[in-house]
Order: sequence, then structure tokens, then C-alpha cells
Amino acid sequence: MRDGEKVPIVLVAAKGDVLDNIRDALAHSNLAVLSEQTKDGAIALLERLTCEIDIAIIEVELPDFASDLIRQLTWRRQKPLKIIATTSLYPEPVLARVKKLGVDVVVPKAISPDGWRQMVERALGKTENTSA
Repeated sequence: MRDGEKVPIVLVAAKGDVLDNIRDALAHSNLAVLSEQTKDGAIALLERLTCEIDIAIIEVELPDFASDLIRQLTWRRQKPLKIIATTSLYPEPVLARVKKLGVDVVVPKAISPDGWRQMVERALGKTENTSA
């Protein structure tokens, strides 16, 4: 990362293995990773932020579903934002509804840390390895 270049910010709203895999994947990257384990916590975090996030990764199985969080993210868009939803439970009609809310891609929860790293790099438009 060059001097003066903005560090991309990734918001992760997930829990358990999903959150652990994403944290492992991005631990040695040049990214600022903010995480919350609940939808309400993630919304509160968004309301406190004074800068824009670049990527949001949302676990669809969060309690009370994450549609409120997705709406909050899409309303806040002042610049392009990639929203990645992850799930293991929902059938295609539900996933189609999630995409209509503004999600860019829906992926399975069972992605390895390396898979998450690659997914985030693609979302940021990077092809190089961001690991230290």
C-alpha cells in the first residue's frame, strides 16, 4: 500500500465459524476489518462510522435476518460498495429476494479462509495477493 492510499474497510456481520474464517483470511491483509456478531450491532457500528466501507459480508442467518442491515448499507452508498451475503439454509427464491435488496453475490458459508481472501480481493478488484 502506498503512502496516503486509503485502507479498504470491510464490515463483517457474522458469527461462529463464518466470522472466524473471515478473520483468519484477512488477518495479514492491508484491510481494516470491522466485525459485529448481530444485525443490530452492525447497524449501530454503521451509524457511528465517519468513513465509507468498501465491502460488507453479511451472514443471512443472523437473528431477525439481515435485511435491515442490507437496506442500511444500500441507503448509505455514496460510492460503490460490494455486499456479499453468506448462507447455508435458504432456497433459491429467498436468495433471489436477498439479491433484490442490493446484495452483489450470495455464497455458501462453508468457504475456507483462503476462499474468503480471494473473494474479498475479487470484490476489491485486486488480483494480487494482499497478504503480508
